[in-house]
Parts: sequence; structure tokens; C-alpha cells
Amino acid sequence: MAARRVEHLIVGAGTAGAAAARTLRDAGADVLLVGRELDPPYHRPPITKGLLAGTESRESAFFEGLDGVELLTRTSVMALDTAARTATLQSKEEIEYGSALLATGAMVRRLNLDGSQLDGIHYLRALGNADAIRADAEEAERVVLIGGSYIASEVAATLIPSG
Repeated sequence: MAARRVEHLIVGAGTAGAAAARTLRDAGADVLLVGRELDPPYHRPPITKGLLAGTESRESAFFEGLDGVELLTRTSVMALDTAARTATLQSKEEIEYGSALLATGAMVRRLNLDGSQLDGIHYLRALGNADAIRADAEEAERVVLIGGSYIASEVAATLIPSG
């Protein structure tokens, strides 16, 4: 038997999960938002812009309007039994839910090359990654970006010294 019950369980505390939680809460629903990230839900664009440049704070990226939503950060859902409508958290706590939304996002695709584990190699997905990149970039003479995506282009533009 589950330790407790929630009306709506959202697994993944990124932008999609946070937006869904806010919408459900605005409709008067009981919502539990579970995410494994260290920080509360945040908007991703500041990671490649203001946060990476050091012109914005972490807090300025946080998703607003989540008052009344129960949020568990640094928490993974280890098992989901859709027939019983229960989720088991990494703490072994079992949650019964009325409905569940999986909004876990994507994982970073890591390079599988010799040297890809050396110091100074960074991947960008979370707030802490931007902090580490900014710290290393401030000391670096050169920066190499792998990838030509929109995000990589934003990072390149942010890291180009002005002046």
C-alpha cells in the first residue's frame, strides 16, 4: 500500500513538467512534481546566455508560479507501476497517483572518443554546467565547441570576448 496519494504526479521538473504543474495547480489540482536536478525548475535559455555570461543570477532563471505545487528536487522515480498507479521514489517511498505525466526531457549525448574524459571538457544541460563552463572559459585562451546547433551557436556568441 502506498504511503500517500496525489491527484497528479509529474516526473521531470524541467520546463514541460513545471508548465504542466502550474496549469494543473491553476485548475485547483493536487500536484507532485518530482525531478532529479539539484535546482527547482528553470528556463533553459539563460544557460547559454545571461547565466553563462555571468550577467544573470541562477534565481532569475527559476520558473515562477509554482506556489502550491509540491516539488521534490534531487529525487528520482525508480519504478512506475501503471496498473497499480504507483511510483516508487529513490527513498523507497511509494506514491499512489491518479494520473502521471512523464516529462523527463533528454540526456546529453556524450562523446565516445579518446580524451573525452580529460579536464576542461564540458557538456551543457543544467545550471551547474553553465557555472563550470564560465569558470573555465574565464581562464582559457581558447575554447573549442563541438556541435553546430542553435545552442552551440548561442554558447559561441556568449563566450566571444567583447571589446
